[in-house]
Amino acid sequence: MEESTQNQAADGTPTSYGYCSWHDRFSEGVRLIRLGSGDMHYACVHCVRIYKLTPYEDQ
Repeated sequence: MEESTQNQAADGTPTSYGYCSWHDRFSEGVRLIRLGSGDMHYACVHCVRIYKLTPYEDQ
């Protein structure tokens, strides 16, 4: 059996990379955020914590 040389991410650990709409830069660990108007944006883990955003998956 082959062993992976990469570490597996722990459950619940964000692993995506994308554009954070809150601080207008690319970041690791972005989460999808649905706003009250139905718009969907991505926010990094740092902005989720600062702005007290609720990721779409956690609603």
